[in-house]
Amino acid sequence: MTIKLFIVGSYFGLKKPSSINEYLSEFFEELNELLTNGLQIIDLILNVHIKGIIDDAPARAFIKQVKGHSGYFGCEKCEEEGEYWVNM
Repeated sequence: MTIKLFIVGSYFGLKKPSSINEYLSEFFEELNELLTNGLQIIDLILNVHIKGIIDDAPARAFIKQVKGHSGYFGCEKCEEEGEYWVNM
C-alpha cells in the first residue's frame, strides 16, 4: 500500500504567530469540512484521513501550547517538576 503525502500548509516569518487559535482557525474549519464531507472532485468524493503531522520541535511546542524541550520543566510528559541545578 502506498501512501501519498502532500503539504497542507507551511509557515515562514520573522517571528511566530501571536495566537495559535487565530493561526489555525481557518485550517481547522476547512479540515472539519473535509473530514465530515470528504473532498469532491467532479463526481468523485474522496474520504480524507489525517495520518500524522510533521513539524519541528519549536512548532510542536507552539501547536500543543507547552514549553519547549529546553525550557525549565519543559518535558510535556513528566508530571514531577524535579529540582533545578545551576551548572557547576
